[in-house]
Amino acid sequence: MTVLVAYGTTGGGTGEIAEWVAEQQRAAGLTVRVMPAAEVTDVSDYDALVLGSALYGYGWHLDVRRFVHRFAGRFADRPVWLFSSGPLDGSADAGPLPPVPHAYTALRDLPAREHVTFGGRMTDEAHGWLGQVANQEYILRAELPGLDPEKDVQISTLHGVLTVKAERREEETARHRTEFRYGSVQRSVRLPGNADESAIKATYRKGILEITVPLTEPQPAGKQIAISVE
Repeated sequence: MTVLVAYGTTGGGTGEIAEWVAEQQRAAGLTVRVMPAAEVTDVSDYDALVLGSALYGYGWHLDVRRFVHRFAGRFADRPVWLFSSGPLDGSADAGPLPPVPHAYTALRDLPAREHVTFGGRMTDEAHGWLGQVANQEYILRAELPGLDPEKDVQISTLHGVLTVKAERREEETARHRTEFRYGSVQRSVRLPGNADESAIKATYRKGILEITVPLTEPQPAGKQIAISVE
């Protein structure tokens, strides 16, 4: 049996999971090929499929969604398993997580037998929800591909807390049907005490939202009271 393990990722973590899955299958005596989903052009030579995607803003990677659309129905007589990679907390270890809408679509259209969610891992190259202080600035980077920053993303501050809200609106057209999907994500971060909220700037480039918060010089706590001599 020859198994295709295809995946979509930006930071590389999901590719590592795909390699781990492939190693387990090779140990069981199967022939396995691991490929980025965007590079798969033909699936006729494979007897089974494992398809995985990193999660970005409650959605699957664009390359994996295109894979599902490209090969919908082609695996009706072959076994398919799906996985998602994304939660950075312990939620994936606490119990099974429900598939996101894109995974539900893949379960139906490929079709697939099962879906599982693995906990994510943030690599040094990744641009997921990351906050760091550098050069008197607090920088927050959020990976939100496929969004219109003017329509789909809102950034606000209140009482020292910065909040990012993003909503994904998608329309997928297939034969005999058109589907609309919505997914939202929100993240709030408490800013450093010396953050200059009036000078916050945000840029969006190639799916990465970067928020820069200037930091002022730390002010001494309390107030010094001068003593007058009479």
